[in-house]
Amino acid sequence: MSLATSNGFAVHNPPAFDFAGCAATQVVTALTGKFNGDSRTDLALVRQAPGWSTVPVALATR
Repeated sequence: MSLATSNGFAVHNPPAFDFAGCAATQVVTALTGKFNGDSRTDLALVRQAPGWSTVPVALATR
């Protein structure tokens, strides 16, 4: 899992992934959920076309 940061989100693997750049891609859908059980709304990116082998997640810090 790749994790990113932006205004209240935690970075865990910053050199490996441009979360904001990938989120802006037309074939990517951003999903919200509470993925790590801390009651904060996190973001996941799901690619609707071949090309990724992971689902990048940004975990909320606020």
